[in-house]
Amino acid sequence: MKITPQELEDSSVTFNYSFSSCLGPMEHSRYITEVFQKITLEDGYGKELQVIGGINFLIIHIDHAAESPYGVFEVLDAHSEYVARHVFNVIDAENCDFTDEVMEKYQDFFSRNLCLIKEITINPNFRGYGLGPKAIKDLTFHFSSSCGLFLIQPFPLQFEADFCFFRNIERLEHMLKGNFLYAK
Repeated sequence: MKITPQELEDSSVTFNYSFSSCLGPMEHSRYITEVFQKITLEDGYGKELQVIGGINFLIIHIDHAAESPYGVFEVLDAHSEYVARHVFNVIDAENCDFTDEVMEKYQDFFSRNLCLIKEITINPNFRGYGLGPKAIKDLTFHFSSSCGLFLIQPFPLQFEADFCFFRNIERLEHMLKGNFLYAK
């Protein structure tokens, strides 16, 4: 059932972030942080009514990886081809700096760290209210001080399967409860 604009206005949309970090050795995974933004609808008292979407994204710590014993290439290679492909579209593999094309377009960066937005999911009943752009704006507000560039490769998940949204929300809720075993 599609929500009305008044019902949305009477409720509160909240963005909650979670990620894991360990105290173990500084291995490859330390330089890529997977973060989950859970978008919830809450009542006027802060009680969660419903999960209405989420964003799955990575913070890629290029600055630290470049100084690590592993180097950027090895860190990305150990993570996934998907991440390496996107990073090396904007970072020169030899000097670990932004490519000439990126530098021409954006000119000045305070950090080589990247945010790669992997997946955005909004419940179909809540689409059309601008929640996706608001979620991205909130994400950039909170993470722009540590990322020099934000990357996104959008594609419509609805073409994967009819039940795709519900599978993703179940996975998102599962991951946010502490079990991060899912890998794309």
